[in-house]
Amino acid sequence: MGGEVQSPNWPLPKFHFSVSIPGVGDVAFQEVSGLDIDDVPLEISDGSGRPAGVRKLPGLRKTGLVTFRKGVLPADSAFWDWVKDVKLNKVTAKTLTVSLLDDAGKTTMAWTLANACPIKIGSSDLTSGTHELAVEFVEISHDGVSLSNG
Repeated sequence: MGGEVQSPNWPLPKFHFSVSIPGVGDVAFQEVSGLDIDDVPLEISDGSGRPAGVRKLPGLRKTGLVTFRKGVLPADSAFWDWVKDVKLNKVTAKTLTVSLLDDAGKTTMAWTLANACPIKIGSSDLTSGTHELAVEFVEISHDGVSLSNG
């Protein structure tokens, strides 16, 4: 029972994923958001005489920011060394890959961020009255998201 692989016709859970960064390795994040592929629609007159008379086609692709959140770890140097380069104006753009994994740890979907650079760093509020984990985040700009299956 315990080692059964999930049926290919069953949706995958969203909590089993990995983030790979060249020169840093796999970094454990608790949340990744903003993996959107968004085309600004291009409206053209199609000449068909239809009442609407306008057709929408994919136009320019626009990119948003991708946010990575994780618990604060005292010794997480490889990732933060890359992020700290922002302050020193030595930013090295990297290709980041976010992979959704199946029960066996195999990639089923992958989002690749081209020329990714950290542009904003922050942390959760610090409150002495709670027992929550300290969480930090980094917002990443990029030149586009490509999606692959498997």
